Formats: sequence, structure tokens, C-alpha cells
Amino acid sequence: MIYIGFLLLAAVTVISAVKLSGYAEVIQLRTGMTGFFVGAVLVAGATSLPEVTTSVTSGLIRSPDLAVGNVLGSNLFNLFILAVLDLWFRKKRMYVHISDKSFMPGLLGLLLAIIVAVAFLIQSSANVFGVGLDSLFIVAFYFGGLYYLNKKDKLPDEPVSEKEVQMSLKAGITRFAIAALLILAAGSFLTIIGDQIAIQTGLGQSFVGSLLIAGATSLPEVSVVYLALKRNQFNAALGVVLGSNMFNLILLAVADGFYRDAVLLRDASQINWISIAALILLTTVVLIGTWKNQKIKRFTWLPSLLVVIGYTATMIMLYLFGSI
Repeated sequence: MIYIGFLLLAAVTVISAVKLSGYAEVIQLRTGMTGFFVGAVLVAGATSLPEVTTSVTSGLIRSPDLAVGNVLGSNLFNLFILAVLDLWFRKKRMYVHISDKSFMPGLLGLLLAIIVAVAFLIQSSANVFGVGLDSLFIVAFYFGGLYYLNKKDKLPDEPVSEKEVQMSLKAGITRFAIAALLILAAGSFLTIIGDQIAIQTGLGQSFVGSLLIAGATSLPEVSVVYLALKRNQFNAALGVVLGSNMFNLILLAVADGFYRDAVLLRDASQINWISIAALILLTTVVLIGTWKNQKIKRFTWLPSLLVVIGYTATMIMLYLFGSI
């Protein structure tokens, strides 16, 4: 019964998030926002709402490994999504069409992942009102990076749907908010059920957080990225993944704020090093593909293939060592 409940909640999360991304498109077209901003900030934040509730609930139920595993696992799964769909649409050769300006957002995401790794290495107990200084630094670096990127030149616009937008801006915002509330509720219960599954199966919270819950809460990105690549909106697809990954990392501070026992990153187990190392490595692979996109025309599938292999190896290691 617990697994049926998990699947039902995952379905509610997916449907609500897909609807939410549609309303985000209405907001974009009504306000004139750029495609990259909507992909990297608005849609990325929207599709990451399940991770918000998961992080809050993980802190409340005192599960640091579930919180950290969910964030890192979601980021890995997002990269895996992009890689699999790039291989699926391999004839489109996504990396060849990616703008060079996508490199900077990717670099910001990589630096944030490195900061998390350093925080794990230092194991500092320094905090402000119970929130670790390392988590606060991640948040500050994230918003500082967004401010810097906003000052940079905008990415070129990509083709958007030519369908007539009949919904008003007010209606789009209202429905956006309703869908967000559904995601918040479903995401909270997903975390609680995931914690129970970890206990019943003995698989370990890091493994469950990195695979089961992270996969369920990342399903909205699957739909959004799929539609973007199908419509040849390559920068938007990459922007959703990079933006979502950056947003997810600041959720460590959110979880830390609700984790009142001590400092979240200090208490998380060392098994999370597997996910951290994999995230840094696979993000680097995507960045190299973006940077060298004009030189890999004959091997445009190679970065995605490496990401798929790396993700699979990471999940195997988490399964083997997560319950030890």
C-alpha cells in the first residue's frame, strides 16, 4: 500500500508541475520575458518545487541524509534526463546548437557543487541561528551569481509555440499558484513515504533519497526538457536543467533551517561523497560539451553517453555502499 501511495503522489506531482510549466509559458508570453530567463529561473524554480517540500520535510523529520541525497540525487537525475533525451533526439545534435553563453550558468552550477564538496570536507559546526555558515554561503553565492548573469548579454531567443495565448496574465498567475500548492503538498508526503520505504527496505536514506525520491520529484523536468528538445529549443532545455540544479543546491540551506539538531552538512553521512563527486564530474562533462560544441560535431553524442554511464555507475555504488 505504501508503494501505491508513493506512485499516486508522484503522479500528482508530475501532472501539477507540467500544468505549472504551461502557465509559466503564458506568463512569459504575456510579460515578454526571455526564453532563457523563463527556462533557467521561472520554469526551473517551478519544476523544483517538489524538492522544496522534500527538503523542508527532511529537515523536520531529522533526516540529513534524505535531504542531502534528494538534492544531489535530483541534480544527477536532471543531468541524466538531459543526456538520455539528447541521445533519443541524437539527430538534432543538441550540443552543436547550444549557445556559448550557456557556459556561464553551467560554470556557476559547477562552482556551487564544489562549494558543497568543500563544506563536506571541512565539516564546520559554525552557524547562524542554527543554519550552517556553509549553507548560507551557498545561498549568497547563488544569488550573487544570478545577479552577475543577469548583467551579461542575454541568450538569443528560440522559437516558441505559435498558438494563440487566450489566457490572461492574472489567470496564468492564479493557476500557477494553485498548481504550486498541489506540488508543495504532494512533495511533503513523498518525503515522508520515502523515509518509511528506506526504513522498511533497509536500503539506506542516501540511496532512497538519491534515486527513489529524487527521481520522482525530477519527473517534471523530464516533460519540460522533452518538449523543449522536441521543439528545437536547445538553450531552453539546457537552461531548465542548469537552473534547476543551481536552485536545488540552495535548498540545502532551507533543509538546514528546519533541521534543528545541528548543522545539516556536518551531520550528513560520508556516503554522500559519491553523489557529490559524481555531480562535479558529470557537470564538468556537460560544460565541456557546451564549450567545445563546434569541435565535436562527429561525436556530439559522446558527452551524453558519458553522463549516462557515470549516472548508472553512481547509482550502483550508492546501492552497494548506501546500506553499509
